[in-house]
Amino acid sequence: MPKNQTESADSFNPFIHGTNSLILPVLVHTDMKVMSPIEMIREYGVAPLGGEIIMGGYRVIMHSEMGLVSFGRLGSSRMGDYTLERIIDKYTHFEISEKRKENEYEYIHAHTLEEFAFVNINVFLILLASRRMRGEECLLNRNELDFIWERINAVIQIYYLELMMGKYIHPDLDLLASLEQEKKLNIFNVVRRNLDYNYLANKIIENRINVEDIYRNPSAESLSIIEDLLVLPKNPVVPARKFAREFKDTSIEETRVFTSRKPRYPKRSKIKRRSLDPIVFPLSSIADYNFGVSRLLEQFARKRAGNNYFSRVEKDFENVIHILQDRMILIKSIVENYDASPRANMNLPCITDPFPMILLYEDNSNIHKLDSYNGDRKEYRAEAPLVIGKDIRMIATDTQKNARRLHEFFTEHGIDIEIVLFDQLREARESGKRPIAIDFSPRISAAFTFFGNSIYQASKKVLEYGGALLGYNR
Repeated sequence: MPKNQTESADSFNPFIHGTNSLILPVLVHTDMKVMSPIEMIREYGVAPLGGEIIMGGYRVIMHSEMGLVSFGRLGSSRMGDYTLERIIDKYTHFEISEKRKENEYEYIHAHTLEEFAFVNINVFLILLASRRMRGEECLLNRNELDFIWERINAVIQIYYLELMMGKYIHPDLDLLASLEQEKKLNIFNVVRRNLDYNYLANKIIENRINVEDIYRNPSAESLSIIEDLLVLPKNPVVPARKFAREFKDTSIEETRVFTSRKPRYPKRSKIKRRSLDPIVFPLSSIADYNFGVSRLLEQFARKRAGNNYFSRVEKDFENVIHILQDRMILIKSIVENYDASPRANMNLPCITDPFPMILLYEDNSNIHKLDSYNGDRKEYRAEAPLVIGKDIRMIATDTQKNARRLHEFFTEHGIDIEIVLFDQLREARESGKRPIAIDFSPRISAAFTFFGNSIYQASKKVLEYGGALLGYNR
């Protein structure tokens, strides 16, 4: 909408979602619902054939908005907003190319998934289900599935370990206070560099430690197992110098710096929640050197994160645990039922020759503005699945030819939908008036109409002449 034009209550300013015709074969299996891919997999056993997955918000292991269908607004025009042009350019031109399959293959790999401590598990799950939908081979064998199951359980145990910090497990502040400053700093470096995700996960697996059970039923005996888990290695490595990528061997006299004995904490944490939270940043996880479990333990030992910090993030960690458990069940179900699930006909013209689409949602219910870091960007999320023909009553595309392809598809499936062109949306954005849908009803051509009228007039004269011969006067 132009800057000098104010929006009235009657202005046409729908929410708009960019996609393309790859969505059509999937809608057949979802009762025409546009919905979160995760819920689509759970409810219908199908997944999107394309779209923004690898580069989208699914890279975040936990986010309150994750997976909800994203919308811009037709009237948006500011830089950074999801404007009509931005949505057309970036979100309507996906196709199933060999290059795209290569990128997907890098994600659908058990060891790649584990390397990031499963922070990318949502992308992994969607791409795995998408390959199944396309009739492509499963890239996970039974051994890899068992490997993932074992490692993801270790990750869950590490999150339970983090839940124990500040509640049952604490830094030995008395010990640390007794050390010289240089030795103390060396210990902090050892914690940061050595008590990382792989070190803890391997110890949990090798010793079959059930941290969850200890967390739920703590005792002096069981908490000593956690103290042993957090013992520093005998031959640790530390950075050769600050911010260096080179490392050197070091030695420490004290290897037990975490205890079940509760010390007196500072009244307030010195860190902000986001500075450590491994689930805030898209590419961070407990395996991340800057935001992972080792950094958290180091800050914990430095007294920069006290029990008040962990009480604030407790709900987040519990949510991550729930998500990981849920996704693993879905992955296992996909692999075990790989050959018994719906398949898309990959020879359909809407797949081999895809065309752009924009879905228009004109209601203000079941949708909310997404909170953004800058607070200004206009991006919206649907709060529930939206049904084509009921909630979404208008779809736009680029050409008359593709509009007819859309019309034929929805007519075949008994869906009443209005179809317009992108140019009509541009005009509607300027005028604020709802575009008139394309009329696909059969039309008699002008030439045929003239020919028909001529026959009618000639027939009429013959009848009149015949009637006169018979003495009939009308």
